[in-house]
Amino acid sequence: MQTNTEQVAKGIEMSARGLLEWQTALKDCGIDTARGLLDELALTDIARPTVTKAFKGEKVAQSSWKKIFTALDFKRETFFTDAEWNGWNRETVWKNLWGLAENADDRFGLVLPQQIEHAGLKDVLTESVFQKRLLSGKKVLLKIPAGLSGYLILVEQDALGSIELISPSCLVTDPKLTGDVRLLPQYPPSAHKFFIPTTLGTNSLWAGIFAQLPDWEWLKQAQAGVLSLTEDQLMDLWNYASKPPLGSQIWRSSYVVVSP
Repeated sequence: MQTNTEQVAKGIEMSARGLLEWQTALKDCGIDTARGLLDELALTDIARPTVTKAFKGEKVAQSSWKKIFTALDFKRETFFTDAEWNGWNRETVWKNLWGLAENADDRFGLVLPQQIEHAGLKDVLTESVFQKRLLSGKKVLLKIPAGLSGYLILVEQDALGSIELISPSCLVTDPKLTGDVRLLPQYPPSAHKFFIPTTLGTNSLWAGIFAQLPDWEWLKQAQAGVLSLTEDQLMDLWNYASKPPLGSQIWRSSYVVVSP
């Protein structure tokens, strides 16, 4: 993995999105050439070739970008996401999301459907034991406790590193929590009555209960299936969860799958 120090030494280039924002911002300032940018900056400690590269959004040392943005009174976040600026990859963003969450192993997780069959629904809702060690292929349900109101974004990372959006999805067609216990997956109409974990090793669950769902197009389309999240989508979630609406809760839990 590239370290931040290495990234600084090599410089950082604007993405297509960042470059578009940069070109628009320069145009709004009446800067339409590299020479115009150089004249506007009047920074004697930044060489002309560096300013020319910066004008094109090409690789420039972060220290130079900082000086340029400061001189123009621009915010770095407009042109570089945190992930781009810090050299984060998909795993880094996931670790940062995990770090935001409160350990909730005692509040939500997997329960055995046999508890429902043998004890009755009322009992399992109040006395279920969360399963932290499962045999591969075992049928389970995911229990969200009572007392929560808001919209559930539920993400799981399996032991192989795959990160999937569980809610909303075809398994959780209604992500709105209304204070009652919720058992997932939802059915009917879903044909999936249980979760059946098969990936051996530690699997991690991340749950955000938000006052409102963010307005992302990919989130609106998520109910068509179970979405494997990209780095950009995880970054969307990180940006939202790091400054969540008032009253939001962010939890984490995990379990281990072993061979039968």
